[in-house]
Amino acid sequence: MGKASRRITVAIGLLIGGLFLWLSLRDVQLSAVASSLRSADLWMAIPFLLSLALFYWLKAVRWSILLRPTRDIPARDLVPAMMIGFAGNNVLPVRLGELLRVFALGKEQYISISTVFGTVVLERVFDVVTLLLLLTAALYASPFTSTEFEAARTFILIAAILAIAATYAITVSPARRFLPASRNSFDQR
Repeated sequence: MGKASRRITVAIGLLIGGLFLWLSLRDVQLSAVASSLRSADLWMAIPFLLSLALFYWLKAVRWSILLRPTRDIPARDLVPAMMIGFAGNNVLPVRLGELLRVFALGKEQYISISTVFGTVVLERVFDVVTLLLLLTAALYASPFTSTEFEAARTFILIAAILAIAATYAITVSPARRFLPASRNSFDQR
């Protein structure tokens, strides 16, 4: 991309960004915003921002682990693509920002789009399994008792166990699942 083309792209991006900023702020009373900020306890933002940074860092570490069989990419190198995806999720419907993340990392690290997409799908599966396990723990810790409640707890526990088993079955290579260790082609490398 030439210098003039890059300047045009930046100018168009700034114009579009400015237009949407104006659209989002045109009916906002700036004096009310300033008054709210003056009365807010901004010190509470510090623990929130620190925990948010930790959350994103842990997600990058997890993604790095999921990508490790393909390529060993440090978590710090995954953060830009990940943040592109999260930003996209804020403005695009049905979490289409995940596709932005896939394309950004695939282009940046020269990894196939299908491989990166597979790791994102696997992340979502892990998220669902984690939520099922947390829900199961919360239901078993609950003091409520009824036959419907007991049935719901059991159903969610079985769903969590099946989700874990399915995830294991999908992620472990067929050679490691079914071949004896001496015939495993992966161990002979």
